[in-house]
Amino acid sequence: MTPLDHLRMLHGEPLDGFLAICTKHRAAESKLIKSGVDPDEASRRSWQEEWFHATEIEFAAAYASKWSRKGRDVYTPQTLFKSESRAKGNALPSLCLSHELDKIHNDENAQLDLGPLVIASGTEGHTHPTYRLQDHVDEDAADALSYTLAVFGGMNEDGAKDGGKSESNGLTRLAGTYNYKTGKAVKVTVIHQPSKVWAYDDLVEAVGGLVTRPERAMRDYARHDDLVAERVAERRISDAAKGMLANDADTKGSGRWGRINAVIRQFMEDGLSPGQMLRVLEGHTNAILDDDWKPIRWEPIYAKCAEQNTTVGSRILEAVAYWEKQGVESRKQRVTSPGKGEGRHDTGSAVEEVDDDGPAGATWEPVNFDDVLDGTFKREKAVIGERDDAAGMFYPGKVNSLKGETESAKTWLALMVVVQLARAGKTSMFIDFEDDKGGVVGRLLHMGLEKELIRKHFLYVRPDEKYGPEARRVIEAHIRKRNVCYVPIDGVTEILGMHGLSANEGTDIATFIRLLPRAIANLGPAVVLLDHVVKNGEEMDRYDIGSGHKMAAINGVSYKVVNTAAGGEGETTRSNVWVAKDRPGSVRKNATVRQGKTLKFFGELVVNSESGTALVSVNVDTGTDADTEPADEDDVHKIRKNITRTLGMMNSGGVVPSQTRLLHPIKGHRPHILKELKWLIDNDYISIEPGARKSQNHTLEKPYVGVTDTTDSNRYQSALGPV
Repeated sequence: MTPLDHLRMLHGEPLDGFLAICTKHRAAESKLIKSGVDPDEASRRSWQEEWFHATEIEFAAAYASKWSRKGRDVYTPQTLFKSESRAKGNALPSLCLSHELDKIHNDENAQLDLGPLVIASGTEGHTHPTYRLQDHVDEDAADALSYTLAVFGGMNEDGAKDGGKSESNGLTRLAGTYNYKTGKAVKVTVIHQPSKVWAYDDLVEAVGGLVTRPERAMRDYARHDDLVAERVAERRISDAAKGMLANDADTKGSGRWGRINAVIRQFMEDGLSPGQMLRVLEGHTNAILDDDWKPIRWEPIYAKCAEQNTTVGSRILEAVAYWEKQGVESRKQRVTSPGKGEGRHDTGSAVEEVDDDGPAGATWEPVNFDDVLDGTFKREKAVIGERDDAAGMFYPGKVNSLKGETESAKTWLALMVVVQLARAGKTSMFIDFEDDKGGVVGRLLHMGLEKELIRKHFLYVRPDEKYGPEARRVIEAHIRKRNVCYVPIDGVTEILGMHGLSANEGTDIATFIRLLPRAIANLGPAVVLLDHVVKNGEEMDRYDIGSGHKMAAINGVSYKVVNTAAGGEGETTRSNVWVAKDRPGSVRKNATVRQGKTLKFFGELVVNSESGTALVSVNVDTGTDADTEPADEDDVHKIRKNITRTLGMMNSGGVVPSQTRLLHPIKGHRPHILKELKWLIDNDYISIEPGARKSQNHTLEKPYVGVTDTTDSNRYQSALGPV
């Protein structure tokens, strides 16, 4: 995860205020240059002033950390973008407070009350703010605060910046913080005790907050939060950016910082994400970045990308004030908006599940289960999508999945449900990270869905940016407005990469499920994830690419789609649909043949485009109901076809069954079934080879075509390839 992702978790509005500090820097720099100051000196002065402001709000963050994830993943000044050439008070989360601090500089009557620390306007004749501690903060805490202000302001323990003479600027004035106790101003003395060095977490603990130790936070950051390079098409890079990259001879000297900023600004105009910027710069032959420029020091990228956020406000501070007023302590209640209507302050968290019902701890109360005892409780039913016998396929309000290899026709299956729902007057939303509108809408037209129904009951979303608070608001608004009941999401692996998440990390999978599918399912629609199965033969039985955590996160039904007869335009494609997981349980009961410990055959997916229109259906085939001896030749053919059909399905799923396993689902008189199996072996329809413990393993070599059915000659393919 990137630092920006963590900001979304911590604050909801990830970059509120950061825009303000960047804008102030540019304005101050421009003003100095216009007054005749050398550009380099103007940049140094303006940054010095702005990093002083950043240091100020670090100590507002000390209190803010009290509600930021209970001490986990809370950043200190030493964790984000530490740069030897900048003052050390530089942590993005606390920059979210900078906009409110602007009011203090501009209004002598303004003050910011942050619990133990109060920031007010400066004394007459000075522009820097004054700090004062509340009465309940003792002398030790006050001493710790003053010392930490000095140290993180970039000075040594004696108050001198960089070991030299103290300068008359805001940074050194931080050492002169005043502590107003019982109405009397007392100068706090900065004392450095070698035996007791005040660390940042000592300060926060003293004022009642929680934060990780800087050393541990740095290790966690280095392990989890490196900026991840993302693929980018060359056409996305403008000629202007290519020109800058080609002429970068002066980027390794004093002008490198400015050149990188210029390139990044151009990248932003090109619409590149931070990860794509990293990929371009790392791959640049002239190495615009030296080897020592690691992702942890990519401040320019984040600073410039922050400017994309055009909202600068105090929503977080309003939320803090509301929580404090209500005496809120629970993390869950803190990330939940206060309520509907006036006073609601939505933090816009993109990855935290929120619950607007009840106070903190309400979900830990014992659940009332009288409806279960009196028989009125109703279990979830799969009512979205239908097999040809009207058996339901997907659960509304749940996360479901379709997984299969490329060209297994799983997307056709997902769109088949769109067609069914549209003709029933219900709306679907297709979120696509793989195809384009031409491919998806074109398939709907090819399936015969009327244009009027497509316009009325189908929404197509093709995102090219991360799913954050604003995207969530847009999606939720459309789902509610159009009463969407079905949301297939195609390209799970691509979504994970876009968000800097790994398909092989369980925590990243859990983050993704909360980030998008679960959030949408909580609104009511049936969410269906379309994903690829693993290539590992040992796991082909159930799991999709990357992690069993995906399967664990499915709280609806998960299907495995296995192609048995590939087909293109004007041909017929056939795939077997297996139930891999069914948590609610209403789907698996409609499945028949069992494969292994988990899979059950649900039906055959048929995409028939021979007539020019794609006819897509999931057909149920439970085999013959005969449980008596075959009376005539037709029954003989049925038994033979049932045997080869069952074996074909097992082979297509990677199973080479023994005789007992093969014949278990075959209905009929046992002696006659054994007789017809022998006939199929003798006539080269089925081959056998020795298995474990003197058993024989069976493989379908060619399908059986009975005299009463001449349409199935290509229905199944051998495990060795097409027949």
